[in-house]
Amino acid sequence: MSNLPKGTPCYALLWEGVIGAFYEIDAELNITKIADVMPEPGHRYAMLYALADPTFDKLTAEFPGYPMLENLWRSLRSRKEVNRRARRR
Repeated sequence: MSNLPKGTPCYALLWEGVIGAFYEIDAELNITKIADVMPEPGHRYAMLYALADPTFDKLTAEFPGYPMLENLWRSLRSRKEVNRRARRR
């Protein structure tokens, strides 16, 4: 997918899902991982898109590993239940 001629050494940043790493690709197409840049970049940005999506059900969402968001979701679910009970009265 690159416009570089085959065998041209280069670097690549893989930024998807759970992989956020920087790689070196040599002339023989050997791939060497240089460094992890960020863990789970795709999941982090997917969460932001989900928060901005009005059709995404934020009250049933779970984001393991993000305790602040888990607490927010629990709070929203509780508030939704309180409002539902208040409307029934």
